[in-house]
Parts: sequence; C-alpha cells; structure tokens
Amino acid sequence: MVAKIRPDCLTGKTHKIKTNCGNFYLTLNLNEEELYEVKMDMGKSGNCVKGMLSAMSILYSILLQMGVDKDILVKTIKRHLLGVSCGETFFHLGKGHKSCLDWAAKEILKELKSEIKDGSQKS
Repeated sequence: MVAKIRPDCLTGKTHKIKTNCGNFYLTLNLNEEELYEVKMDMGKSGNCVKGMLSAMSILYSILLQMGVDKDILVKTIKRHLLGVSCGETFFHLGKGHKSCLDWAAKEILKELKSEIKDGSQKS
C-alpha cells in the first residue's frame, strides 16, 4: 500500500464538546469527500490523555491515507472504541456518552458509514 499524497488544503469540520474532563475537540478532514485525517485533542494541555489522543489520531490518519478498507475500520472502531468508559457518563445534545473516545467513535463511524453507503470508497 502506498499513502495518498496530502493536498495543501483539506475540507473538514471541528466539533467541540464539554466532557467531564474538559473540552474535547474532534476534527474530521476530508479529501475528495472521503475521511482523510482524524485529530482528537483534549483542551487541557500537557496531560497523558492528550498525548494518547494525539497518537490515536496519527494512527487513524495513517490507516485512512493508506487506503485501508473502510469496512475493516468500522469493525475495528466498533470493537475497540465504541462504549469505552471513563467511569462517568457525560451528556451532549441530550445523549449520553461513556467517554470522549466513545463519542469520537460514534462521530467517526457516522462519517465512514456514510462513505460506504454512498459508495464513495475508492480503495
């Protein structure tokens, strides 16, 4: 597999939500209408969680840029991130989430599932 070359400009959106640990930011960048980069960040600086979120973001982005099958990513996220709990549920827009990773997994899954449904996967 060869990584797709990153263009100078990507289209995306950044979500900001309030969690029990502070503000959580999730950026989903698209290249040609496909998920291309994931960036997760916790508003508090210098903590271990922030570093782990950054590392996970890099790994997801590499997998997306290498063209890993979207069905495999969906299954992996469902198996390993969906439902991850920090111990105390937080609420965003009236829905409960077990952790920032649980919420981020739901948002990433929405994007990947829409790509699979729309048939825009160009593996």
